[in-house]
Amino acid sequence: MIKALAQGITRIERRMNGASDDAMRDDLAALPEHLNRIDAWIAEGALDGDGLNAADLQIGATLNLLLAVEDLRPLIEPRTAGRLARRIFEPIAGRVPAGTIPAAWLPATPVPA
Repeated sequence: MIKALAQGITRIERRMNGASDDAMRDDLAALPEHLNRIDAWIAEGALDGDGLNAADLQIGATLNLLLAVEDLRPLIEPRTAGRLARRIFEPIAGRVPAGTIPAAWLPATPVPA
């Protein structure tokens, strides 16, 4: 039953969430800016302080999930944002292997400061 319904449900979910190749390319292009903002919040002390807050948990969980995508790991892991994700959560057991995201869609890997 699930197999029979999966294709239709997937189409509906993609439409409902605006999921498309263009949307993914746009999201990937914006990722470095988002990571810079998170790093700035950490530098300001709004995130990753002595006591964790709700924002640490929400942002850290999302970063940890993104770290499971091996194509994105080099963009996140060397940053203070990557440290935040690892501080709060154990690495996700699953992984999305490198090469899943077309290389042309990925932003350049920044050199850590």
